[in-house]
Amino acid sequence: MADALDTPERRLERIAGLRLRGLHDEADRELAEFRRAFPDYRISEEWLGKVQRK
Repeated sequence: MADALDTPERRLERIAGLRLRGLHDEADRELAEFRRAFPDYRISEEWLGKVQRK
């Protein structure tokens, strides 16, 4: 679960780390939570490639 003081960038790094470790279901949940927490945050193409399921 994310800490209230986490920045969007730190949360994206954590999600990318989950993907790298093959924890895709957890990464999907964290990404959905990220989008609820930061609905107006524009995720760059570079980060989308790291955090979205392929």
